[in-house]
Amino acid sequence: MNINELKEMLYSVDRSYDDFVSLVVSFVKIPENSSKDILIRDYIVSHPRANSSDVLEYMISELGMANNPSNQELVIA
Repeated sequence: MNINELKEMLYSVDRSYDDFVSLVVSFVKIPENSSKDILIRDYIVSHPRANSSDVLEYMISELGMANNPSNQELVIA
């Protein structure tokens, strides 16, 4: 999945907003997280009623967004 496809999918999530999309994109741009875009896509597809908070909760609890020191690089642009 390329970044533009990911952005399009993220903008389609209920209660999506620019900083949410930027955060998720920044997260998957970190080299250690580059393959996690597929996991995020699969979560969104499997949970069509998920909102942006649900996606962030998934990223924190299942993908280790808050626990990995390399994620300190996350910047909302």
